[in-house]
Amino acid sequence: RSYKVIYDWSDTEIGGSTIVPGTTDLKYFTFELNSDEQSYKVGINVDYIGDITEYHIPAEYEGLPVTAIRSFGGIECIEVITMPDTITSIDRMALGWNPNLTTLKLSASLTELPEDMCAACDKLNNGVIPASVKKIGDYAFGECMELRDLRFEGTVAQWEAVEKAEWWYYGYGTTVKCSDGSADIGIEVN
Repeated sequence: RSYKVIYDWSDTEIGGSTIVPGTTDLKYFTFELNSDEQSYKVGINVDYIGDITEYHIPAEYEGLPVTAIRSFGGIECIEVITMPDTITSIDRMALGWNPNLTTLKLSASLTELPEDMCAACDKLNNGVIPASVKKIGDYAFGECMELRDLRFEGTVAQWEAVEKAEWWYYGYGTTVKCSDGSADIGIEVN
């Protein structure tokens, strides 16, 4: 069964690359009904690892919204992950240790980026943090050595109000581009 991504991200530009809406067959995902029995958590189906490099997470499954991400980490073939705005939570380490991940489109409904979210995603070269984010966990972007341009979709004042763990970022960049200017990353980078 094939699932057409229902969000049109053709106008969404991330790090100079336009996200192109795609079709991802549901066989590439696993779905777990959340405890509320009104939504699903999504993960990668390990039986099909290597078949595709771009994962466009569906907004719904069996008529219910997909609201959480559990496991897309440690997969060498993943280059692109796009999430719909139905996603409200990401498990710790869910996207980390993907050595070839270059592009990540986060949900605009996220309020927290968990610990180790994208840790050691060596080739991640763009980072766009939604204005909805209020908290960033330790090592969320740790060892993302190609990630030099971070963008926050809110204002400098909103960025400064975000609760950031001491080592949320470990890379070479020193500023975050906000909608109204630039802000300091907030940690000492060697």
